[in-house]
Amino acid sequence: MKAIITGMNGTLAPYVYDYFESKTCELIVWERQHVPIDDPDKIKNFISEHQPDIFLHIATGPVEWIKQIIDCISDYSIPLVFISSEAVFNGSEGPHTTADNLKAKDDYGRYKIHCESIINKYYKENTYIIRLGWQIAYHTHKNNMLAFLVTEGHVKASEDWILATSFMPDTAKAIYKIIKHHPTGTYHLDSNQDNMSFYELVCHLKEIFKLPIDIEKTNTFKHNNRLLSDQPYICSLKESMATYKKNHGEI
Repeated sequence: MKAIITGMNGTLAPYVYDYFESKTCELIVWERQHVPIDDPDKIKNFISEHQPDIFLHIATGPVEWIKQIIDCISDYSIPLVFISSEAVFNGSEGPHTTADNLKAKDDYGRYKIHCESIINKYYKENTYIIRLGWQIAYHTHKNNMLAFLVTEGHVKASEDWILATSFMPDTAKAIYKIIKHHPTGTYHLDSNQDNMSFYELVCHLKEIFKLPIDIEKTNTFKHNNRLLSDQPYICSLKESMATYKKNHGEI
């Protein structure tokens, strides 16, 4: 399999890259300094040159970018993987199914909704829309939950917040599994299958990763933004944390 991938300067895409590469996939990185996202001719030439088997769109950018991509890959009927977010539901209470109406109260959620609407209008039959919760890395830098916790230092963690979340290596593995074994469509990836509260999860993460944080249990934030799916495409948080502790011990 050959894939073009965007977002390699972010946090999730490198995990996706590494997992796909471990499966002997050929990855072509979209580097914006060489292929500007506002240059239709260069975009078209780039995609025409490589003609990948799949297009992994993990980066964020202007809404117009997704339309530029679709215009170019549609000539070759290249399947598109678009990474969306539970933020498309942040204006309503969950848990959420893939059939729920989208309603966002912040700019990021509205951005993802706008991108999904463009996809559904122009390229629905050839696209995997994959919605994710808050991502957890194995390190405390870049944009992920561990980095947030360490930056906060003193963490107010609600035991009444049931969140959507998963570890990035598990997310990468699940994305590969979906595109290899399932048809195009909208998917939810959420490892919190045991409905763990944010407080409970933060306590586990502090122990496993030896995080230098203080945790204050609260009840001030009551919310459920779980992402439900018709089958478990991704392993549970408890399974993932148990495996990590077994393989790594203390870090």
